[in-house]
This record gives sequence, C-alpha cells and structure tokens, in this order.
Amino acid sequence: MEKHLRHLPILEKGEACLNCGHNLVEDDNFCPRCGQINSIKRVTFIDMIKETLGDFIAYDSRLSNSLIPLFKKPGQLSLDYISGKRASHIHPMRLYLVVSFVFFLLNSIDNIQSKYFEAPNADEELTFNGSTNSDIYSVFDTNKLNDSLIDSSKENKLDRFVLFLLDIKENGVNKYESVTSKYELESSFTNKLIYTKAVEYSTFTFDKLGEMLSNKLPIIAFLFLPVFVIFLNLIHRKRDILYLEHLIFAFNTQSLLFILLAFATLIGLFYDFGGDIIEITTLFIVFPIYLFLALKKFYNYNTNKKAVLMFIAINTIYIITATLTLLAGILFTFFTY
Repeated sequence: MEKHLRHLPILEKGEACLNCGHNLVEDDNFCPRCGQINSIKRVTFIDMIKETLGDFIAYDSRLSNSLIPLFKKPGQLSLDYISGKRASHIHPMRLYLVVSFVFFLLNSIDNIQSKYFEAPNADEELTFNGSTNSDIYSVFDTNKLNDSLIDSSKENKLDRFVLFLLDIKENGVNKYESVTSKYELESSFTNKLIYTKAVEYSTFTFDKLGEMLSNKLPIIAFLFLPVFVIFLNLIHRKRDILYLEHLIFAFNTQSLLFILLAFATLIGLFYDFGGDIIEITTLFIVFPIYLFLALKKFYNYNTNKKAVLMFIAINTIYIITATLTLLAGILFTFFTY
C-alpha cells in the first residue's frame, strides 16, 4: 500500500466523496464505498491525461505485470488470469484491443506512406472512355453492348447491372431516366438502385477494395478469434476448460503476435527492408515457436509428441478459419462497395 501511495499527488481532501456522497475521514485517500480518490481539487488537463492513460503509465504496474510474463513465459499469463490473479493484470480483451489498435494504426500509417510517397508508375493508364479506369470489367469479364445482353437484362437483374456498367463505360454517367428509356426498361425503384450501384462500381479498383478491407481488418480480426476458439473448445472438449478460458488464451497469444508485428511495422516505417525481415522472421519462426510453447504450457500436454501433433492440428484449423474469415470479409467489402 505504501508503495502505491507514493504515486498519489498531494490531495486536497474533502469531508464527503464527490462521486457517491459517502462521509469520509481525514485519513481516507479513497472512498471506501466506490473507490474514487478523495480530492476536491479542480480537474486539470494533466489530470485528465493521467486518468485516461492510468492503466498504461508508471502509476499502474498492470502493464508491466502483463507484458513481462506474456513475453518471458508463453501461456503463463493466461493461466495466472484464470487462476484469479486479475487485479494486477490488464484484462486480456482490453490488452488485445489496445495492442491491435496500435498495430492497425501503424499499419495504416505504413500504407499511407507507401501510397503517397512512392513514385507513381508513368506507364499506368489512368482513364479510359472518359471515366476512371475500373477493375470491375475484369471481374465480370464483360463484352461490349449487344442485343443479347439488352434482351436478357429485361429479366435478369445481374445482366441489367452489367448493361448499366457497359453503358457507363462507353457513354459516361447519364441521367437514370434517359438510360432506362434508351434500353426500354421500366423506371422503377429497383432499376434506379441497380443503376446507382453501377455508377458506384464503375470506379471500382482492387486498390480501393484493399483500402476498404484494410479499414475493416480490425473488426474482422476481432470476430475471427471467437470463431477460432470454438474449434479450440471442440479439440479439448474432454478437458475441464471453459470456452471463455480458451478465449483468454487466444486473446493473449494474438496480442503477442500483434505486438511483434507492430514492432516490425514500426521498423519498416524507417527501414523498409529491415521491417520486412522482422515481419517474416516473426510470422515463420518466432511466433510459431512461441505458440508451441504457449500451447504446451496452457494445455499441459503430456508428451512433446502430443504437443507437436496438437500444434499442427491447431495451426491448420487457424489457417483455414483465418482464410475463410478473410474471404468472407473480402466478399462483404466487395458487395458493400
């Protein structure tokens, strides 16, 4: 307690808690009812910053208590948290969210740096037929406008969408009424919606899709873990381990991966080649070794042979689940372009 109190500022104490109104005595540094610090001093900007970052600055040891065992003892942090050592550690989900935010922020900065500071390709075709060069036409492998497409578009909504796309490619964006009139299509809400989407997709490029997907990656990564943990739970269904305990392990190991990748990305912002080497080393050497040790420790496998087999099985499921989740993310991003 004395060590903790050394970090307290000089307090202007009150007779009652400003948060819950509980009566206080002179020795109360904190309210015994709600835990708020006993201070009547007006809040300053520095106070607000300290309170916001309270869990991650020197006044609180939870960060070091979590990160040191996370690095030095694979799997032990999860076991400690599950066994009840929680007040001295950062909540696994909170650690994951903070670390993933930092990683994706650095990754976004890296993407922006690559996009705006690399020399453009002089031979790159920027426009065609008066509109932005779009990759949508290669996606649908469309041909030029013909009578067959016009006829089929009257019944088939996808063909109608392609028809509108080709018209935009050849003639640019025109008024919706004039386009439907030209092809003798009904002027309806559905057709207007299809034409609106065709206008949006007429500027579609894989680069834009990549940017949109990149913005959604934090959400995709967050949704991926609970799905993957379902398989962890199934593999260890004979063990007395709750789903939430598997999830805690997954959050911690994924946090470690994001920390390593964030470090690689940070190095890459200054030394491009160095960042790539660290990232490759992390993904194919450092993290697999770490994950093997974490799995062996957390699940207490009896033999190295069993640990290796489970490591291979879990990684196979991880790769398949991650690929399917990413594919779903790509499809969702494409259809909500």
